[in-house]
Amino acid sequence: MISLETLGKVGEVLSGLKDTLWMTGLLEKHTGDSGEVSYRAKPEVMRRLKIPGKWTGSHKDEVVWQKIINHLNAAEVELVNGWLEQLQALP
Repeated sequence: MISLETLGKVGEVLSGLKDTLWMTGLLEKHTGDSGEVSYRAKPEVMRRLKIPGKWTGSHKDEVVWQKIINHLNAAEVELVNGWLEQLQALP
């Protein structure tokens, strides 16, 4: 069973990764009327990078992450790699 501490860390890392991908232009950020924030992949980016529309964002999918990383500049790669390393280190 996953501890609440681990779940909190996963949420923190995923939130940071989503914010980073939003800043790089790969995700759209939407704020609902209630103030809840959601992120969606930009369809034109998904098509350009040839990422399947049904991709669930698996942190183990090396091919998809490599496509994303190839799209970024050096500073953005460093940010994303930092989040990915933290995510992959989680149980």
